Amino acid sequence: MKEYHRFRVFFAWEFEKEEKWINKLSMEKGLQLKYVGCCHYVFQQGEKGEYLYRLELLRRTAKDEAEKQYLRTIAAQEVCRNGDWGYYRIPAAHGPFAQYACCDSKLKYLKPVYNRYLIFGVAVYIALAMDMTAFLAEKMTPLYAAVLSLLTFIALIFTIGLTSFSRVLRRLQRGAEEER
Repeated sequence: MKEYHRFRVFFAWEFEKEEKWINKLSMEKGLQLKYVGCCHYVFQQGEKGEYLYRLELLRRTAKDEAEKQYLRTIAAQEVCRNGDWGYYRIPAAHGPFAQYACCDSKLKYLKPVYNRYLIFGVAVYIALAMDMTAFLAEKMTPLYAAVLSLLTFIALIFTIGLTSFSRVLRRLQRGAEEER
């Protein structure tokens, strides 16, 4: 079978977006997931709409036992693993996956990632502030201008990502509170 390689960047908090993208490729183009690596996805040609896919966090809490049992009951096939995530599929004829929130485990996974992201962001903003002092002191060289432009771009991307990340964490927090 012919393999198709796709390169796509999904941040840690975009697991639902990644799942939708994989399912869209399966439904619309018949591309069935075979392997996932760092930003690298390998698909095989199959029938359109043959499988439905689900991403599951493999690091679990006790509350997620019901979901693990559910995956065993419906005989979901594990396609591959990438880090702490498992990629599962079922034949589309079986109907959609049931919606399990599993918010606690996703929160436990994402909070440390969020904290590292914040630390990186603070470092970028400090570097940007230091370069701005050179700009204000009128000691701007072409190298400083390039570094300042790059840091400004990184800070912008960081701010957009932080906003999205915060929304996902708040939504998961609400879901975890509802589960309790």
